[in-house]
Amino acid sequence: MGTWADSSLKYRQPISIPVFTGGGATTIDAQVTLPPDWDVFWDNILSNFFDIKFYTADGSTEIAYKRVTGSSYAGRSLQVQLDAISIDDQSSTSLIYIYFGNSSASSDPATTPSISSPKTGYIWIGRPVRIVTPTFSSAGRSEPEVVFTKEEGEKIDIWFDLRAILASYIDPFNGKIGYEAIKRVQPKSLNSSGTDDAGRYSADDTYFLNGYASIRAIAGNNNNDFATGLDVYTTNGQTIKVRCLLKIINKLPS
Repeated sequence: MGTWADSSLKYRQPISIPVFTGGGATTIDAQVTLPPDWDVFWDNILSNFFDIKFYTADGSTEIAYKRVTGSSYAGRSLQVQLDAISIDDQSSTSLIYIYFGNSSASSDPATTPSISSPKTGYIWIGRPVRIVTPTFSSAGRSEPEVVFTKEEGEKIDIWFDLRAILASYIDPFNGKIGYEAIKRVQPKSLNSSGTDDAGRYSADDTYFLNGYASIRAIAGNNNNDFATGLDVYTTNGQTIKVRCLLKIINKLPS
């Protein structure tokens, strides 16, 4: 499930943690820097940071963390280190959540875990562009419906709006309707034979917003087409493959 972990906390935002070292399930530590220009966060937290918590994608497990020395509410500076995050795969970008916004919080949730070789986690606070909205109504189609173009040297982000294909509660839980969430994604760039080429995307630049996930397309040879997208693994055990058609076209005068 992707349920809201703590009804006392008003806000949550996904954090992407790319791990592309190869291998299966494991436990990792991570380090996240909170963006200083994220007004929704800084305008709605306590100055002592007591109303900040981290949870797994399904909302079932709180993640222990510590604040890095030098954190400052007035200076909008906060870096945290997260302990023992369980991930399913080491060739994916995994999702966890930061929760915040409880003016009544009176105890410090931060602890003093021992952190080793932390991976970097990212919080995306921009608006998505080049949006693909997958549906289940594409029966009979042999190629993606949505088409984008780029030149050989361009690097572009493509976002997938997954909200319509993730399950919701029939009745709200903790005042929220989200029942299923993204757990992890794998970027893909497939040629006509279905062969993936990691040289056509930047795996570490895969990001999340609430209900959205992105891929950064790079490289590709002129006059070639690729099915570009994500394999999405959800908290309810679904695997959903979302794609767009990316055409590599160098725009030159005739």
